[in-house]
Amino acid sequence: MKPLEGKIIISTRLPEHATSIAAPLEEKGAVVYNMPMISITGMQISSQLVNILNSLDAFNWIIFTSQHGVIYFFQLLETIAKSTNLPKKLKIAAYGRKAEEALNKRNMSPTYVSEANTSSIFFKELADKVLQPNEHVLLPLGNLAKNTYNQYLKNLVFYQRINVYQNSCPTTADNEILKRIQEGRYDIIIFTSPSTFYNLGNFLDLDTINNKLKAASIGPGTTAALEENDVRPGRASSSSVEALIKDIIQYFNSNNNT
Repeated sequence: MKPLEGKIIISTRLPEHATSIAAPLEEKGAVVYNMPMISITGMQISSQLVNILNSLDAFNWIIFTSQHGVIYFFQLLETIAKSTNLPKKLKIAAYGRKAEEALNKRNMSPTYVSEANTSSIFFKELADKVLQPNEHVLLPLGNLAKNTYNQYLKNLVFYQRINVYQNSCPTTADNEILKRIQEGRYDIIIFTSPSTFYNLGNFLDLDTINNKLKAASIGPGTTAALEENDVRPGRASSSSVEALIKDIIQYFNSNNNT
C-alpha cells in the first residue's frame, strides 16, 4: 500500500507549478485537487523601470530571490532594452534552486547561489561573505516582497529595488473544492506562500474554519501566517516540495499510530 493511499490533498499553487507538487503526491497514492490561490503577472512599464533597465552597467550585482523575479525581469528587459544581454561586469546572486534553474535556462551561471532556509539568512550571507562596501546592487522583486534585505544591506552597499511582478488574488475559485474545504472532506491543504492562505479568505470565511483547517506549509513565512491566524499547529511545515512530502507522510504515519 502506498504511504498516501486515498488521502485527499488540496494544493493552492499556481497552475504552471501545480504538477511539481501533484505528481510526487500522486505517486505516493494521494488524490490531489489544485485550486490556485494566487495569480502572478508582470508589472506595467514605468519611467523608473525604463531608466534602470537602460542603465544596468551602473550596478555590480543583481540579486534574484525567486524564479518569478528572473522570468519577469528578463521579460521587462527584453521589452525595454530590446535585448536580454547583461553587462559583463554584472554579477548575479540567486536564492534557491528555482531561481538558479531559471537563470540556467537562459545560459546564465550565478556567481553566488544560496540554499538558505530564509531570505533573511540569504541576505546575511551576502552581507557577510559576498558583497563589498559601496557596491551597487539591483533587487528585482515582487510587489509583496518584504524588505528583509534592508537591515543587512543599508550600511554596506547602495541598493535599488524594482518590482518586476505582482501577486494578486484570483478572481474565481472552484466551488466544489471550496465546499469540500468547508465540509472538511479532505486530509490536508497545502499553502505555498502567505498570499495563498490570505487569498482563501476572499472565498471562505476563515474566521469560522481556521481552527479546523488541516494545513501544510512551505517556508517559514507561510507557517508564520498560519500560526498568526490560529491555524492548528502540528502540521507539516517545510522549505521545499521534497521535504514537505516527507513531512506529510510522517504526519499521517504519526496520526495513524496514535
